[in-house]
Amino acid sequence: MFDVQKIKWQNILFAERINRLDLISLSPTWKCRKLIINVHRNQIFEPIASLMASYFSYLGFSINIIYSDYDDSLCFAKKSADAHVEIIWLDYSRYLKNINFEEFLSWFSSRLDKLREISSGPILFNNCPSHVKGHEEINNGLKKIVNNMSLVSIIDIFQILNTVGETVYDEHLVRITKTHFSNHAWIILAKEMSLHYIAPFLIPKAKVLVLDLDNTLYDGVLGEDGINGILITEKHRILHNHLMKLANQGFLLACCSKNDQGDVERLFHERTDLDLKKEAVSILIANWDKKSKNLLRIAQELNVGLESLLFVDDNVAELFEVAVSLPEVQLIHASSPDMTLAVLQNHPACLAQETLETDKIRAQDLNANKIREKIKENTNNVEYFKKLNMQITLFLNSRDQLTRISELSTKTNQFNTTFLRLSNLDVEKRMRRNDLYNIITIHLEDMLTSSGVIGAIVFKNVHKDVIVEEITISCRALGRGIEPIVFCESVNRLKQVVSFDRVYIPFVSGARNLPAKSFLESIARREQADLYYLDLNQIDSLYKEYSKLPIKRIWHKENMQHASS
Repeated sequence: MFDVQKIKWQNILFAERINRLDLISLSPTWKCRKLIINVHRNQIFEPIASLMASYFSYLGFSINIIYSDYDDSLCFAKKSADAHVEIIWLDYSRYLKNINFEEFLSWFSSRLDKLREISSGPILFNNCPSHVKGHEEINNGLKKIVNNMSLVSIIDIFQILNTVGETVYDEHLVRITKTHFSNHAWIILAKEMSLHYIAPFLIPKAKVLVLDLDNTLYDGVLGEDGINGILITEKHRILHNHLMKLANQGFLLACCSKNDQGDVERLFHERTDLDLKKEAVSILIANWDKKSKNLLRIAQELNVGLESLLFVDDNVAELFEVAVSLPEVQLIHASSPDMTLAVLQNHPACLAQETLETDKIRAQDLNANKIREKIKENTNNVEYFKKLNMQITLFLNSRDQLTRISELSTKTNQFNTTFLRLSNLDVEKRMRRNDLYNIITIHLEDMLTSSGVIGAIVFKNVHKDVIVEEITISCRALGRGIEPIVFCESVNRLKQVVSFDRVYIPFVSGARNLPAKSFLESIARREQADLYYLDLNQIDSLYKEYSKLPIKRIWHKENMQHASS
């Protein structure tokens, strides 16, 4: 829930020059979820932890840090089994006095493997700051280590501290803290680690940034001051350019304003110094309805969940109204253009966790859905698929798509049959056991866009049957009528590699997964309350029905490709 105290917090946490005393004096008046972090270290971490607490409180978490002893051996003796995040915090100079560089990398890689075995959460470790001799070679070696590891990331303190300047090091503190870092460096490290490295694993990434207009993207009120009376400052233009950058990265932009729609349309047309261009805005709504009503409309039109919206407004009353009506929506108070920019640059919901290409595909695909809907209104199923020139590509156990499978499992809510919330590590473990599991991923494209990998089905072999552990289909692919097609095609292709008599599909009811339940009701029989099944006759019958549709189908199995129309 939004708390007006967060406005005060925002001005402290995202200030250009952060004051340490202001930071540690913050105490949340809202409920926070527990966040357990294991810290395995051979140097002091406490100065960072004390400052991280405020950033996580702002995001709704109360951190509990479990510290190891000062342990060069990284034996992982002191740790919580319930930890959400693992941090390794090292002074590398302590190792390189005794062993050579290659020996260290080999040893450190083995310790990461050991921690990966005993923990399923994200693992983060720091690299070398510039004052350590040989830091470039060490950092390059560390990058090579993490390339093939799931949920293992480097905290790039070398880059973080290089942006701070001369105030990074304070040799007077070495005797006290046993490190070279200044108080200012601790603050910057706490901010960057909290927002840019740890929180993106915990906070849902925004798909849509919904922007207010008056006193947010410019100074003034359009309805009172007129198009030429509003003030667009240089700071506003810098903010506009950052929003355009986010749009180019794949974030969808929407505008939601209490103004006349015609006035807003003319504003975008006539004010050439408004560097946020109308072409970058997917939906523009200007009326006098409640902001919560318009946000709900934006989510519905773009076919995304409310948790995917990040709403930016200068008006505290508007933010509070949205928080009460739509608590899933993430909020930013636009107190000034430079503060709004600072928050957008650092808020974990606006930081890229996925590849840039995936984000761009999502934005293009959601915009193309409007065209698809118009085609569907005036055609039958056969003509619809024929006009779109649709192509479905199925991949069996593709390790290249491991991260995408996890993303679908953890983020999909509308078409998700069991909410397993599989991590990268969970997916990897299943792929290693291909005698027991098979995972089919679905890539979709048509004449308008490539939608990318929009679905995944996790199959488990049990005696003479197959259990569908989870079916996930991205919300942006819903409404095209492809759900039964991709499922039947996947099951039919699975018959080529596994023998089975029945397919069982468990179902777990959630707040928003009615589309998944309706799908199961339409194609399968109910064994019991939350368990559906299909036998081979049903599968064959459904496959014959859907294989007649004019859709190109491609099957990738162990680098072998077979195509059919």
